[in-house]
Amino acid sequence: MPRRTRTAAIIGLGVGQQHVRAYKEMGVKVTHLCDFDDKKAEAAALLTKPKKDDTYFWHPDWREVIGETDYLSIASYDQFHAEQVIAGLNADQRVFCEKPLCLNQDELDAIAHAASNSTGDVGINLPLRHTGFADDIRTFLSNRDGICFVRAVYHYGRNRKLRNGWRADCPGYSILLGGGVHLVDLILWITGLQLITLSVMGGNFCTPTFDGMDYMEINFGATTGSVNSGPDQTGLVGTLVCDFTTDHDHYHEFTIISKAGKTTHINRDSSDKGAALKDFLEGGKTHAKPYEIVRLMETCFSMKE
Repeated sequence: MPRRTRTAAIIGLGVGQQHVRAYKEMGVKVTHLCDFDDKKAEAAALLTKPKKDDTYFWHPDWREVIGETDYLSIASYDQFHAEQVIAGLNADQRVFCEKPLCLNQDELDAIAHAASNSTGDVGINLPLRHTGFADDIRTFLSNRDGICFVRAVYHYGRNRKLRNGWRADCPGYSILLGGGVHLVDLILWITGLQLITLSVMGGNFCTPTFDGMDYMEINFGATTGSVNSGPDQTGLVGTLVCDFTTDHDHYHEFTIISKAGKTTHINRDSSDKGAALKDFLEGGKTHAKPYEIVRLMETCFSMKE
C-alpha cells in the first residue's frame, strides 16, 4: 500500500517561504498558505508546485488552516505566535514555529498546557544549532572546567527594520526574543548549564521611532540548578550583547576566555534556514526538544525582567 503523502500549512509567507522549500525537499506537500498579502502567497505557491496540476489553498485568515494538515508552520508576526501555536496543538498538529515561541510566561504556560493535552508537538526554528559555528564552539567548550568567561554578541545589522515594518508596530517587540535568543540557546545547549541574570543595561540609542531597546548587555552567571537557584561554583560568567543599533553586516560573534587563552568564533549568517525544520520532520537529535524550548524561553524572560 503506498505511503500517504504528508501535508503542511504555512502561516506567514515572508520567512515562511524558507519553510516551503524545506517541506518540498522532505517530500511534504504544502497544501494551505496563509498571509495578509496575497502577492506573498502567490510567490510561495510557485515553490510548492513540482507539477502544473498541483493545487493549494490560500487563506487570508489563519484560523482557516488550523487542523487541515499534518504539519503547521508559523512564520507570522511575533505577537501572533502563541495563539496560533495553541490552536495547532489543540488540533493535534505537529507545529513548527519561528522564534520566539511566545512573548511572556503566561503565553508559555498556556502553550505547555495545550501540548500536554495534544497528540501533536511543537518545535522552534533555531538554525544556528545546525552550523559549523556551533560545532566549533562545542569543540572548544568540550572541556568546560577551563572556561572562565563567554561573550556572545548578536550583531543585527538591520536597524532599518526597527524603524520601518512590522517590528516597529509590534507591541512589546524584544531584540532579545527576536535575535539574541539564538545565542542564549547556543550557550544553554552547548554547556548544559542554566544562566542566571546578574545585571542588564541598555536603552534606545539610535531608533527614536521604535518603542523599545535597540541595544542590551546582559551579564550572567551559570548554575547546574534551576533558573531561580542562583549562581553556583561552575566558574563560568559571561555577557550577552544584542546590538540592533546600526545597518551593517549581520553576524554572530562568540568569544571564549579560558585558562588556555582566548578564542573568537564568528558566523556571518550562512546557516540553512530550513535545517531545523528538516531535523524536526525527521525526528533528529539537533532540533530543540520541548524541555529545551521551555528552558530557553524562561531564561530569556528572566533576562528581560
